[in-house]
Amino acid sequence: MMAGLASATDVFNEEFFEDPYPSYHRFRNQDPVLQLPFNLQLEQAQETYHDDADSWLVTGFDACSEALRNHQVDTAGDGAVDVVSALAEPLPILVIASLIGVPPEDLPQFKEWSDAMVALPTPETITSNRAKTLAMHDYIGAMLSVRRAEPTDDFMSTLITAGGSDEPLEDWEITSFCVLLLLAGNETTRNLVSCLMNVAADRPDTWRALRDDRSLIPGAIEESLRFDSPVQILNRWTTEDTALGGHLLPAGSNVAVAYAGGNRDPESFADPDRFLFDRPAKQHLAFGLGIHFCLGAPLARLEASVVLDELLERYPSISRAAPAQFQRMSRVIRGLTALPIDFTGR
Repeated sequence: MMAGLASATDVFNEEFFEDPYPSYHRFRNQDPVLQLPFNLQLEQAQETYHDDADSWLVTGFDACSEALRNHQVDTAGDGAVDVVSALAEPLPILVIASLIGVPPEDLPQFKEWSDAMVALPTPETITSNRAKTLAMHDYIGAMLSVRRAEPTDDFMSTLITAGGSDEPLEDWEITSFCVLLLLAGNETTRNLVSCLMNVAADRPDTWRALRDDRSLIPGAIEESLRFDSPVQILNRWTTEDTALGGHLLPAGSNVAVAYAGGNRDPESFADPDRFLFDRPAKQHLAFGLGIHFCLGAPLARLEASVVLDELLERYPSISRAAPAQFQRMSRVIRGLTALPIDFTGR
């Protein structure tokens, strides 16, 4: 156990939210599978606030990979623009919601519900955020009733018919699936786009290189996912006594797998704290691994690629208009609440 860590706030302090990677290095150097004498409370959606069990913080690449694979560990113009509010925030929720069939006028409400589900669970907010989570489920449930009576060509109607399957999905399964898609498709892609632009704002040589050779875009996206992972950390729970990183984790242990920590592990990535848009291809952890691999990874990559290609086509150069502001309301995700960028048009 690491000295000086007595509660989750000692891990998720102000320095962590500003730049979490020195903390991951410190934890990894202590032990890639670090036992914590408290419950590492992560997100509202899991509602683990009442649980006083110990946790294991996994920050080594190999240990993270093993934990993920182991099934027993369960509209902008020229000038200054806030990339978060103008682009990164509205785009992914618009794409996901339109696929499911949510009308555009309800998108701001889904943004509020989504934020509540990944928010830090505290005594002051847990009740109101739980109510927002239930409201989201109720909304999807009401949509489901309408689609059963009058199917359309959206994804929810496809789930209802299940491709003509003899074992149709139940209402609770469809509702849960749609909520998951709206949550994951919104938060992760929003943060991928904003974190990628945050890196590019300080690297004019990278912007020029990508503008000159668009074939470099996929590699830059993968490096952004590794360098500043949109999903920082998620829980798994052991279903039986499990060996991991030289430790025996008892059944029922809360295992916090730090994707972002593993992605900066020097044992797996040379010079891990440098952003190298042409870094040789290597599997990172940003989308998970094994059966927990992100269902929406292809869509997230496509959205980021289209956005970056369009921006590169329109703007010869970009620069930072004001300091970036990182969110501090969620321990699970890393993203920005504001990213003022000065776009120089043709």
